[in-house]
Amino acid sequence: MAAYWNTGTLSFDSSCDICNENIPVWNMNNVWTENPAGLYKDSPVNYHEHNLFGSEQFTGSKQYLGYNENLVCNTNDATSICGTDQPISYIDPYKKSISILHYSNSCISNFYGEQFYIDEETGKLLNLDIPVMWHRRNDVGTASGTTLGMRFTSDTIKKTLSSNNDVEYYDLIEYSGMSVTPTMPLVVGKIFPQLKIVVIDNEELVAAMSYKSNRNYTLPDLSAELVTSVNGNCTGVLKAGETLFMTYWLENVGTGSTGTTTVTTPTLPCQRYTVIDNKTSSDKDVQFRISNVDHLPYMRKREDSGYDGYGFFADSFKVLAQVINRDTQNRPSPSGWKVVDFTSTNITGNSGETINPLLLQNQNPNTTGFILTGSLYTGGTQFNLGEELDMSTAQYYGKMTFGDERLFYGNLRTHIAATIYKSLFNINIDGATIASSSNTTYDFGLDRYVSEIGVLDNNNNLVLVGKLSRPIRLADSTTASIELTIDF
Repeated sequence: MAAYWNTGTLSFDSSCDICNENIPVWNMNNVWTENPAGLYKDSPVNYHEHNLFGSEQFTGSKQYLGYNENLVCNTNDATSICGTDQPISYIDPYKKSISILHYSNSCISNFYGEQFYIDEETGKLLNLDIPVMWHRRNDVGTASGTTLGMRFTSDTIKKTLSSNNDVEYYDLIEYSGMSVTPTMPLVVGKIFPQLKIVVIDNEELVAAMSYKSNRNYTLPDLSAELVTSVNGNCTGVLKAGETLFMTYWLENVGTGSTGTTTVTTPTLPCQRYTVIDNKTSSDKDVQFRISNVDHLPYMRKREDSGYDGYGFFADSFKVLAQVINRDTQNRPSPSGWKVVDFTSTNITGNSGETINPLLLQNQNPNTTGFILTGSLYTGGTQFNLGEELDMSTAQYYGKMTFGDERLFYGNLRTHIAATIYKSLFNINIDGATIASSSNTTYDFGLDRYVSEIGVLDNNNNLVLVGKLSRPIRLADSTTASIELTIDF
């Protein structure tokens, strides 16, 4: 490898020979350790599973950082009931995908010092600016967001991993000035200052950053609760002791070039699963809703008179659901997801039109018709994500898949921390003993001027020369004290 410095001097100012492999970009590897809903390996199609995704080699990093654990519910989450007997849903705590942002190159040059520097008192924080349509951005309300992008920043409380106390991190949170909950910004990942990496673990944000998801917007969570079976006893979607995993899919349908051909634009469903347990002694149905209002700032109704062309729209709202028995199954099966269409005039306003986000976010499931019954679940069709997103199959690897992302499309701003090693030389010069000069124009008895300081090794070889910014006058009756330092 070529030297990074000018070998004729110890000066680093004239660094002219940086190696050609140096590419100053932030890399992004989206790592999956579970298939997304509907991606399964069944004959004769044989879609590629997560162990053949593009960033599979980073699964060791995901495990090292503690993300492969099948955790219990987060008891600090206000939406979580975590093991109680209340018939309320919670968000699946397992992180099936994360995004790792790192600066990797083949050179010895290190642009970011030894670690990220985060300090609350001086206001030195790490910031991520990502060009996505974040559903929790504090625009003026539903269907009114017009500004793309969201900022995420480092929290100021240092923590350590529960699985490895030697690894320090800070939470990556929403920038409070851009969040719908400025006093309670959402945690979306972790910053590891010593490892010089940022991990995004909010699966919706990971989805919006994935090239294969076909969307650059994020979707809010679903909230659900158990209700008495609509069609009577023994007809509920959840039997006693069973668990329901659910999420949803906004499908876009347009017209082709002829104006009559139907063209579907497939997108990745919402990647944060809502979970609800039936801990009662009888069958139950499940009613659900969008978790909150004003979490759809970028969604539009295309037929609206004030339609401005911004954001995104959807023609159908479909729920993906899977019932499992915790005694025999811990995670939902990729091939076990059923899709149930809940599109109706309750959320479109008029038949054949796109969804009205104001109606979609209605918090009353009886108004929207968002109740999953046993008969609806039984009549649902198998969801096939591989077919929808045209995934790679069998021995064919030519199509882009999840994890093939390499570049981070966004800005990372940080301060560096570095340890500087310094050698210090204190040199005292007595004018009475230094009475001569190597300058040929010098006359004995005149004042001398010190302009350079040399350092010799044990064999009197000159190893370092320091040039003063201005000469120091030295007379027979004066002394000078000079401090010479060198940094490494």
